[in-house]
Amino acid sequence: MDNKSLEYNLPQNAYVNFDALSLKSFMIEQLDRGGVFVDQNYNGSNISGILEILAYYTHVLMFYLNQTSSESMFSQTSVYENMNRIVKMIDYKPTGRQTSLTSLTCNATSDLVVGSYNIRKYSYFLIDNIQYTFINDHAFEKKLDTEELIESLSETAILYQGTVGEYPTYISEGLEYETIPVVVDNLVSSNDTRFISHGTLSVYVKEENTDTWYEYLEVESIFLTAPTDRIYDVRLNENGHYEIKFGNGIFGRKLNGGDSIAIYYILSDGQSGLISSNVISGKKLMIFNSTRFQEIYDDVAVSYTHLTLPTNREV
Repeated sequence: MDNKSLEYNLPQNAYVNFDALSLKSFMIEQLDRGGVFVDQNYNGSNISGILEILAYYTHVLMFYLNQTSSESMFSQTSVYENMNRIVKMIDYKPTGRQTSLTSLTCNATSDLVVGSYNIRKYSYFLIDNIQYTFINDHAFEKKLDTEELIESLSETAILYQGTVGEYPTYISEGLEYETIPVVVDNLVSSNDTRFISHGTLSVYVKEENTDTWYEYLEVESIFLTAPTDRIYDVRLNENGHYEIKFGNGIFGRKLNGGDSIAIYYILSDGQSGLISSNVISGKKLMIFNSTRFQEIYDDVAVSYTHLTLPTNREV
């Protein structure tokens, strides 16, 4: 059939002109062409009112159709929420914002006696109210009575800029794949631009049947784990918040009703947390502590030959 004989022969991109005013003008032209009605040309008439409703209704439908058709494909989507939803289907995890990092060269002075030591998790240095924190335990051994370079620390230890965040205790409902959103937005001050640094979340569960805290480990996929594995999956959702998901008893250990979940993270100061080189030198090492974290640490910490470095120890 010849396209020219079609009454509504529209170009492929004609939908972009389907705004409410254009649609109303088109309907008025069609009614004028019929020669039966004339009220459509008078604002305030019944026909004019009906035409406006139809025009704006169609305008909204066309906008919705355009949005849903383009936002359903990864190559065309432009809205982060939709893109996040699409890549979730293939188990892709977006990466969150990362805080400033720094390495360090650690020298033990002659004041520190020979022995084995542990720098406790979340110990930190404070530089002009800017905090740089260890996110793991670090064990080291001093072998000499004199000053000594601690190579194990100098080669592996990384400090993360930010303060330690302690999320309120969550009590499990015992659901399969139980999911906890971690939301730390400051609803009081819009000037607070701090954020949870990617890769710094730690999760502990106090299992009700043993009354003991256990550290759960992050995995790339819950579906590659055993039924008893103490694991969790973390994902940055479409709202920019982290979600922590546990197993179902087939893939990963299922939480029991009444289990307590404790979540810790590094809350970065962003650009305001940057420091220059060598400013940590001579600063005192501070120990993070709280009633809940001390209870957790007593259950999960590894035993060392000697005591951990005391609070305010200079290194």
